[in-house]
Amino acid sequence: MGAIDATVESIRYRAQLIARNQKLDSGVMATGMIGFVAGFLFSLVMVIILPLAVGL
Repeated sequence: MGAIDATVESIRYRAQLIARNQKLDSGVMATGMIGFVAGFLFSLVMVIILPLAVGL
């Protein structure tokens, strides 16, 4: 029974790793576009709008 218990624990551990990875991937995919847009707007403000405001 020791070999079967070790195999079951190995399978359970791998299933937990796969589940965590899928949660991370789905979270990144869900917020990826929002993060991209926020980063783009921030860079737009820092590179274009802020220098124009300081120069005036």
